[in-house]
Amino acid sequence: MNVDAAVAAAAAIAGLCTGVIAMLAFRWSERDQSRPTRSSLHTDAVLPPGVDTVLSVLRSSAVVLDEGDAVVKASSAAYALGLV
Repeated sequence: MNVDAAVAAAAAIAGLCTGVIAMLAFRWSERDQSRPTRSSLHTDAVLPPGVDTVLSVLRSSAVVLDEGDAVVKASSAAYALGLV
């Protein structure tokens, strides 16, 4: 076995491992975003229809506040980043 074949085999294994790790990270991210947020359990305030849907599909953090700057709804990313 020559050196070029060994390097190619090592690169193929490294690429395969990278692909598997990326796929697992993507699936983990999708599963976390499909979970209900802690704020979705609170239904005190009246919000326009679709706010929950928008917050559940956002990958970025988002927070909905009321007139007194109290958090009404927040995305799971906002909780993960400690914004809420």
